[in-house]
Amino acid sequence: MTSDSPPQPPPRRPLSEREKADFAIRLLQQLPHDAAAWLLGIHPRTMKDRHNIPQNSNGSYDAKALVKWLLDRQWKVFVDNAPDSARRFYESLGY
Repeated sequence: MTSDSPPQPPPRRPLSEREKADFAIRLLQQLPHDAAAWLLGIHPRTMKDRHNIPQNSNGSYDAKALVKWLLDRQWKVFVDNAPDSARRFYESLGY
């Protein structure tokens, strides 16, 4: 090694499973617009037109909030289309 060689960074250690999970969670909490649309299975333009989709203050999307939003919508469709007796039961549970 000559003195003209740039310093080399130390070798990186592999990430632990916990570090990988933490990194993935941080990514899922800050999804860009197109990734959020992909997750919901809708066109990105449709996402812009829907104002009730939960969004972070910085314009990104939290995957957990998106999944909850989608499940709540699907549950409402299910309950709305259920027979009257089932609907009364679901409403008694707070749905």
